Parts: sequence; C-alpha cells; structure tokens
Amino acid sequence: MTTTSLPEKNILDGSRVPAPQTYEMRQTMGQLHDFLFEQLGQNGEKPAGQFRPYANNPADMTVKLAAGSVQSGAIRTEVAIQTTAALTAPTVNPRNDLVVVDQSTGAVSVVAGAEAATPADPAIPAGKIVKA
Repeated sequence: MTTTSLPEKNILDGSRVPAPQTYEMRQTMGQLHDFLFEQLGQNGEKPAGQFRPYANNPADMTVKLAAGSVQSGAIRTEVAIQTTAALTAPTVNPRNDLVVVDQSTGAVSVVAGAEAATPADPAIPAGKIVKA
C-alpha cells in the first residue's frame, strides 16, 4: 500500500524561493487532495468514523469499533472493523473501563478500571488511544 505524503510546507505557505511555478502549484494541490482523500475518505467519513465505537446489535457485553488506520513511521496500516473481548460486569461497585486502540497496530483492547463507590478512569497505557 502506498501512502501519499503531504506537499512541502514552503510551497503551501509561499515561503519557497524561487516562488513555485503554476504547474508546481497544481501538482501540490493534487498531492494535498490525494492526502486528504486518504485521511478523510470519499465523503469525509474517516476521521469522525475512524475507530468509532458503537454497540453490537443485538446488544451484548462487547464494543464494536469502526474501521480505521494507524501510521507508524512510514507505514500506514488499515484496520478492519473490530470487536472487543466481552467486558466483565462489576460485582459490587461501579467501574470505569476504557476501550483503547494501539497507536502502531490499531488493535483494540479494554483497560479495566477498579471498582469503587466513586470510580475513576484507569491510567491510559503508553501507546494507546482512548476511543470509549
């Protein structure tokens, strides 16, 4: 899979010397378009929907995440729809759990919090993005 890179900043902000030619600006705008298309999708569905959590139907004790992508260095990985392992219900007091995505692999996991009368969110592990 190839990934489109962003155009040079100095072309876009007008600081390049000598000034870019018309054909370079057209190439730059095309490159910017391709980059944004990769990031946002056809109708802008990717960012808001990227790894968007939603309940399974029929309802169960899992969370489903929409497809998304992660970037690790020069490697972009597209990740299909995923479902968490079954969440365990608390036994005595409420508990806050976090649904996270690994920044380099895109794999979903659940970070369980501690049961408490006034529960707090658990610590976010390094390299994870909280989705729910």
